Amino acid sequence: MSKPKITVLPPADQDVFFQEQQFDDSLGGTNPHAYWRGQTPDTKKSPILKGANKAKQKKMKAAEKVLEGHENKEEILKVLRGG
Repeated sequence: MSKPKITVLPPADQDVFFQEQQFDDSLGGTNPHAYWRGQTPDTKKSPILKGANKAKQKKMKAAEKVLEGHENKEEILKVLRGG
């Protein structure tokens, strides 16, 4: 049985770079090995997204107050809610 021919190539340039914080659990990141397996963390548990949700709720309440009495209030709020 013959051995297959193996060609040794020089190292290639690195064209993919990752930031350290990209996979930091405390910032809502993910483990790269878990990501490749499809085991990403639940985004609802992310501390960054929790703050964003509170800010969005405050903005929606302010918009409701401003739109009080407007004839198209419900349609505008529906667009702002993304629905």
